[in-house]
Amino acid sequence: MKDSGIGTPATRASIIERLIDVGYIERDGRALTATDKGIQVIRLLGEHPLTSAELTGKWEHRLGLIEHGDDTRSGFMGDIGKFTTETVQELDKLKGVQIERAKLGPCPVCGREIVENRKGYSCWSKDDPGCGFVIWKRKAGKSLPVAVAKELIESLRASRERGEDPGVGRTEKPVTGFRSRAGRTFRAKLKLEQNEEGKWRVDFDEDWAREPREEQAAAPQDGDGAAPDGDGAKPAEAPAKARSTNGRRRSRARTG
Repeated sequence: MKDSGIGTPATRASIIERLIDVGYIERDGRALTATDKGIQVIRLLGEHPLTSAELTGKWEHRLGLIEHGDDTRSGFMGDIGKFTTETVQELDKLKGVQIERAKLGPCPVCGREIVENRKGYSCWSKDDPGCGFVIWKRKAGKSLPVAVAKELIESLRASRERGEDPGVGRTEKPVTGFRSRAGRTFRAKLKLEQNEEGKWRVDFDEDWAREPREEQAAAPQDGDGAAPDGDGAKPAEAPAKARSTNGRRRSRARTG
């Protein structure tokens, strides 16, 4: 592997972006972390070569051999085709495999079991409509993981047990991996509360991270909320010295 390499920076960048787009990994500042979905896929594939960087290293090694005339393009492409056919046949056997959905405990409103589904976490099912409580997964370009949903639910339950009605759930620490409309990643605390229509909604629990209401109404929303329109950071005021300098410059320009 030491001399094989795993592609160029350009190809690695495109692969990373693809993994983010399909929800297998997410950005945490400058770091990349696996999502629950990504971890489940790796577990499902087991020891398949697709889960190892060694496969890419071997391919890069063979490309190097071809470059120096020690291997042939036709032989390499033939092996790639064979590998692809065998992999598709193996993965086709997994079509009927059901990934166990997470159970998050009783609903803080009606007491029914909250279960993960494709789009969110809710107390309703095909056989039981529940009370309508739901936490949508998508929020500002991020899929909220089970751990975050659990924290919001438990916080809401504690709030209601204290006699608060309808109650509010909050995360203790900022949640990472959100993306603004400008494409910047940011982190922010979340809260879970009822809106004016009586629907439960996850929103940012920090004023700087929330858009003005009029902008939210006009802009398309991502899941149950939109990302901030700025860079995902608290707005910084220009230093006083810089403001003073700019003011003097404008004054000289007018008098000149």
